[in-house]
Amino acid sequence: MLVAENLLDRSKLTLSYHLLSDFKFVSHVAFSMQDKVSPSYGQLSKVSE
Repeated sequence: MLVAENLLDRSKLTLSYHLLSDFKFVSHVAFSMQDKVSPSYGQLSKVSE
């Protein structure tokens, strides 16, 4: 039982890590697109983060 719980925790960790890195990548792309479209808007969203 303990081994199964351990495996489950590990898969949750891996999943959340992948989601986090995906989110970072997406937000990075969004920021660079914003900077190209409108520099002032990109600055504003960086400040509010």
